[in-house]
Amino acid sequence: MDSLRELVLVAQIEPRVEIYRKRPANEWVLRDVAGLDAMCRFESVDCELPLKGIYDQVTFTRNEPQAPGLL
Repeated sequence: MDSLRELVLVAQIEPRVEIYRKRPANEWVLRDVAGLDAMCRFESVDCELPLKGIYDQVTFTRNEPQAPGLL
């Protein structure tokens, strides 16, 4: 899809969002945002959201096994 400029992956096991942005040379750049106090900037829709708002009413468990690089 040529019109796709931004792809967002939201983690289920920790407060973390991966934002992939397409640059003019068709190169994808990753911005990794983590922690409930962090802010996410979505350039494609000119919007900024705090992770604590994205994860409102979500409770994380501490002892879940985490595979590296998986959301």
